[in-house]
Parts: sequence; structure tokens; C-alpha cells
Amino acid sequence: LMKKIFYSIIATAAFVAMPAMAQDAQETVSDFENIPTVKFNSDGFYRGDSLDVNGNKVEGTPMPWDPKSLYWVCDYEQAPITYDLIFDHSVTKYGTFDSTTGVGVSKVSDNTYKYKTGDYANIVGGGYKSETFGVVMGKKVGFTIAKGSRIKGLYLTNNMRVVDIMKKGKYGGKGKLSKEGAFFKVIIQGAKFDKKGNDEEIDGATVEVMLGEFKNGAIQLLDTWKYIDLSSFPAEAQRIIFKFDGAKESYGDYTVIDEKCCIDNVTTVAVAAGIENVANNANAVEVARYNVNGARLNTPQRGVNIVKMSDGTTRKEIIK
Repeated sequence: LMKKIFYSIIATAAFVAMPAMAQDAQETVSDFENIPTVKFNSDGFYRGDSLDVNGNKVEGTPMPWDPKSLYWVCDYEQAPITYDLIFDHSVTKYGTFDSTTGVGVSKVSDNTYKYKTGDYANIVGGGYKSETFGVVMGKKVGFTIAKGSRIKGLYLTNNMRVVDIMKKGKYGGKGKLSKEGAFFKVIIQGAKFDKKGNDEEIDGATVEVMLGEFKNGAIQLLDTWKYIDLSSFPAEAQRIIFKFDGAKESYGDYTVIDEKCCIDNVTTVAVAAGIENVANNANAVEVARYNVNGARLNTPQRGVNIVKMSDGTTRKEIIK
């Protein structure tokens, strides 16, 4: 009896002291506010380019294969997330052309499409309960989550350049959503790093969000900040990347509409190494078992056992 009581007390204490493994996991929200390395230009957005007093580009790191320093890696961090950002400062015989691939930062409050600011504006007119927000630009770009944390969800809405094309089209009307069934959507994909450090997409870790579609004789647009639940993504999804689909009638496999959307309040939760905690599945079976220190167990042991199920969920068992 004394032995049973002892193990029961230890198990209860361990349960209370395990916030990272179980209940009350600590959440962190990346709201794009007050990031030290992000410096807004006079138009109210940051895309990686900052100039010194002589007009020289000083932010970021030049690509090692680029002797002319035209491509700058300007990745920035708001822990535990590191956002992709590459600034392209191209000089050609026709002039200088700047562009960005990755996740820019904006505080543009106008919700109309205008030259310069329209690519960094959203349909709502500001961030989700804050001034700033992120602007995803380009295919298969996104952010990296540090080990020890996992994605929970984020808010997403339409970019105004995208809205303008969906309504009016470009290059003579191409990309305009005006036929029944026409659409444009963003695909949020969970991925992990392969042996070469490239993104390896994880099967089943995918959420699609419709940005616009022509339905029942009218165009319907995502015009609010919509919460996107990504908590079903496995803990190994250290990379969250954005892909786009739709409006391909003129360019085959290439979308006519600019590949952009806006995000905010990217939420992550702390997790214990090797232990996951996602939605329940009634048909799940046990696939692994751990003690409170995260060590793998071959058989049930006295004390608190953390049981990992085949659907990725975890549960606690107290063995007396």
C-alpha cells in the first residue's frame, strides 16, 4: 500500500510539472510588431531593402554565388519563428529592378490597390488587432519553426494586388475571375528538412484556403482575417510553406494571379522533444511510450507514462 501511495504522489507531481508535454502548453504569438531588424520605408512596408546614407544596400547577407551582390538574404526572426525573405536588386541595361520573395512586413492601412503600396496592403486594411502584418510573396516560401515548438495556427486574408487581379485581371484581363468555377486559393503546406536542407513536404499536412472564386454568377472574396487551424500538423513540420493554385487558363501550370496573401498572429506552442499532442482519433492504437523525461519505454513502467498514439495524439497513464 505504501508503495502504491508513493508512486501515486510522484505521478501527480510529475503531471503538474509537465506544461511542455501536456496540458497548458505555452503559446507564442508572432504578430510582426517591434522586430528590431525590420525597418519600414516611407511607404510603410519592409521587403528587405534598407539603404545607408550613401544609398548602398546594407541589410541582409549577399548570396555566396552572387559576385555582384544582387541577391540579399534578409531572413528575420520573431522567436521561435524565422521568416524567409530574399531581396533581389537587379541591374540590367534597361534599369534597376527590385523585387522580394518571402514574407515581407507591412503597416499599410489602405485597403485599396495603389501603385507601390498595393502589393503590401490587404483587403481588411491593417493587421489582426495590431498595426502590422506579414505579406507572403512567391511560391513555396514561408517560415521555419525552431525545435521545441510547433505550429498551432495563424490568421490569413487577401492581398490587395491579388484582389485587384481577381476583379479586373491583368495583361488584357487575364486572371480575372469571371467564369463559373474560376478560383484562386492558397495551400498551406507542412514540411521538414531533408538531408540536403531542402523542404520535404509532409503527406497530409495540408490546409487549403479559398481566396476568391466565381460562384453563382458573382465573385466571392475572402475579405476578413480568417483563423486557420494548423494544429493537426505533426511536430516534425518545422517548415510552413505557402503554395497557390487557380487562374491557370492562360499560362498552363503557372497562375496568372500574383502569388501573394497576408498573414498575422502566427501562433506556436511549446512541445517536449519526441512527444506530440494533436486531435484525438477513436481508432488510434499505441505506437510508443515514454517516461516523464522523454525516454522511450519498451513496456509500461510505474509512475507517469506518456503514450503516443498512431494518430499523433498523446495521453498519460499512471501505473501503480
